[in-house]
Amino acid sequence: MTRFDRTIVLKTLAKVCLFTAASIAAIAQDTTLPPGPVTVITQAEYEQMVQEGVKFFPVTPAIRAKQSAQRLARYDQNQAVLADFIANNPNLQDFDNMVESTPTSSNVFELPDGDYFTRIPKTKGGTQAIETEGQDSVLQDVATSIQASSDPVRELALYKSLYSGYANLYGEFCSPTSAPNPGCANLIAPSQLVNPSQLGTGSLAAIKSALQTIALQGPNIYKILPVNPLGSGTVAPSCSGDVGENLTLTEKYYGDQTLSSCNKPNAEGILANFSWPYENQLTCIKEQGQRGLCHIFASVSALEQLIARDTGTYVNLSEEDFDENESLVWNPSFFHDGGNPQTDLNNAEKNGYFFAYENQWDYNPSLSRTRATGFLYSCNNYPYPSLEPGCSDTTPQAPEYCVPVSSTEYACYLALAPLSGTRSPYLSNGAVSTFDPSLLESDPGFNSDIVIIELATNNAVVLGFKLTYFFGNDVDSGYVWANCAGNGLCQLADLLTSEGGHVVHIVAFISNEQLAANSATSSIPPDPLGLGYFVIKNSWGTCSGDDGFYYMPAGYLEDRATGIFVVNDPTD
Repeated sequence: MTRFDRTIVLKTLAKVCLFTAASIAAIAQDTTLPPGPVTVITQAEYEQMVQEGVKFFPVTPAIRAKQSAQRLARYDQNQAVLADFIANNPNLQDFDNMVESTPTSSNVFELPDGDYFTRIPKTKGGTQAIETEGQDSVLQDVATSIQASSDPVRELALYKSLYSGYANLYGEFCSPTSAPNPGCANLIAPSQLVNPSQLGTGSLAAIKSALQTIALQGPNIYKILPVNPLGSGTVAPSCSGDVGENLTLTEKYYGDQTLSSCNKPNAEGILANFSWPYENQLTCIKEQGQRGLCHIFASVSALEQLIARDTGTYVNLSEEDFDENESLVWNPSFFHDGGNPQTDLNNAEKNGYFFAYENQWDYNPSLSRTRATGFLYSCNNYPYPSLEPGCSDTTPQAPEYCVPVSSTEYACYLALAPLSGTRSPYLSNGAVSTFDPSLLESDPGFNSDIVIIELATNNAVVLGFKLTYFFGNDVDSGYVWANCAGNGLCQLADLLTSEGGHVVHIVAFISNEQLAANSATSSIPPDPLGLGYFVIKNSWGTCSGDDGFYYMPAGYLEDRATGIFVVNDPTD
């Protein structure tokens, strides 16, 4: 069994601590002034701010070493979870190899924080830089999935949720008093499923068996839903009019819709040819720029969908403020962008965090960062401090203050950005894992079927997966191509071209039958598992994919998924 080389991680984390003596290491306590925007304050001003309630977070070599050590310890724990899982499931060697693979494409470069840098073509020509997640973030997704799917309590809670949602839909569309619905003939009545009350003391195997039975109903329950969407042939939803949006920016260099100006759906794409249930609950495509915050963007996108579903209000929430709290306060990681959406949302729930609006802190895409400079130049072309409440050459981009301790040395700190205006009333209620890697070979399509049920019951689903070349590099369509053959799992033609991890928001499902019946899409290769394509709302702007959307065959999801998370209803 090939194991990921721990020495690679050690070297990577060492680089996180050291970078270069002349640049990144300058951000430290008792050192010269760091690069990027810094506010120099006196000791008296520092003490006054502390008395006023400002919490300072020192940025020192010791703090950075501690954070790196914590990441390494977490990596070791997660790799041990995976190793134990593979030892007990030796038939899943392909899954192990996929998870442990490092990028082999010549198009991918490792960044100092362990994430990866690549470029993808844009639909209007040229390329755009993308940061993908490193191995530690991927392993966090996988370990979370393994632990959740091995826990009878969590699996029973998942089954109860699926059973309730299925029974409600069946009762609404397939009861004797409902309008005739031909799709109901292909469904089994909830009374034929195992009632969750019968599983209260059941074994994990019994719960998984019940999950597998209800999962098979996924594609058929999705078919009975009425379509009440924006309408096929439309461009991606606009943020205009969303509560908290900020479309008055004249600079093209910042905001979560940076450079989003390619609204022209592909003639053979799903967006131009199909409507789907709940399509009208989506907010607009966002763009993460040259930062590895896909986990933040996917989480916020899912929350915005649920808020529209529950309240009828369309909001634009601040990814910048959410990330600052996660990477500065709850899960300190000053120089590492990757993360886990479940951790993000659960931390927000535990800390009673009210999401800010985008116009309280507009996103900084940090377009001047490069693979050669790491976090340097994050604030170039960003209007801090004139218009925005914070920015620094760090992951949280919190404002940085430095206090002179001698004629040449400074003690430097980060502090939460002081937002003006009133935050939104929306709180996170966490997220739950649904991905079960133990069934990848024995029940191909199980995880996709569960996602389809979650979509049918109008829940928000976030997917973590390992990118391959074919995700993002077909500029003409948005389709993620898979060339599949053989024994259950989809064997992808680009299996060995791993390009790091990514996190996206799944918003819909279109079946093979629907694609084949539409003259515009009949030539699209069917999903090899016999299911169809998931519609992905991505965070690379509308100049990527099909107006910002991607279409992923179920076989690709089954072969590349590292985590699937259902976002719980936000509270207000």
